[in-house]
Amino acid sequence: MSSGNRKRKSVISALESLPIQEQKPAPKRRKAAPKTEQRPKKTRKRRTATEKTANETKEAAPAHDLVITNTVCTCRLNQDLVLSDIVLALGGYREKFPSTVVQVRKPKATVNFFNSSKMVISGTDSMEAANCVAWKMCLKLTQLLGRPFRVHDFQVENIVASYALGFCIDRDLLYKDFQSISTFEPDNISLITIRPFGQWPAFNVFGTGCVIFFGGRHPDQLEYAKNCIDFTRYKLGHTYRTLDVAHRKTKLATSARQ
Repeated sequence: MSSGNRKRKSVISALESLPIQEQKPAPKRRKAAPKTEQRPKKTRKRRTATEKTANETKEAAPAHDLVITNTVCTCRLNQDLVLSDIVLALGGYREKFPSTVVQVRKPKATVNFFNSSKMVISGTDSMEAANCVAWKMCLKLTQLLGRPFRVHDFQVENIVASYALGFCIDRDLLYKDFQSISTFEPDNISLITIRPFGQWPAFNVFGTGCVIFFGGRHPDQLEYAKNCIDFTRYKLGHTYRTLDVAHRKTKLATSARQ
């Protein structure tokens, strides 16, 4: 018997001596559900602001009195500034344009320092708080840099305030009555910008009854602008007159052309 046959027999005998493992049956595949006809997707028709106003479902914002949310003030220092020194002294950070930003906690504000010794203060809720921040920065710079800093030419650049009427507004009727001093683009943004005094101050009127004033330099200007229009006449569902259907249709046609 040759050596090749002996090797084959030894391999066969070794395979026969191995225990036979029972093979588990393959799991049954679930039958696929019968294909059903796919329903066409519902396409929502885009409604313009005039159609939304006619069927207004939004809830009005809760009413609150005029509240100042931001005050932007500018002033100048009596000495030139080196922005790198301010970063090291006050722990600010540099912006892309030539300025240094410093965050103040009490009162909460943001201060921008420029090379031209100009300082811009924003984020405060009153002129007094902005003035306090300006002198606080001067005191810190005097202590850390060893040079006397003082503030001059302090002035208010912009006051932003808001208040809520407590009811929804018919924006189409409001725009119709003040078309000469207002702008309204229902396809882009759902608010009316009214400038009753030419340029500033102005205010944005939302359909939910929120009004945001901006551009004023004194709180009395905001109070005067608030009382220049009687918004109760434009309360949705209780307007002093109804807007003709022809005006709504022409407005829809012009917005579709644009």
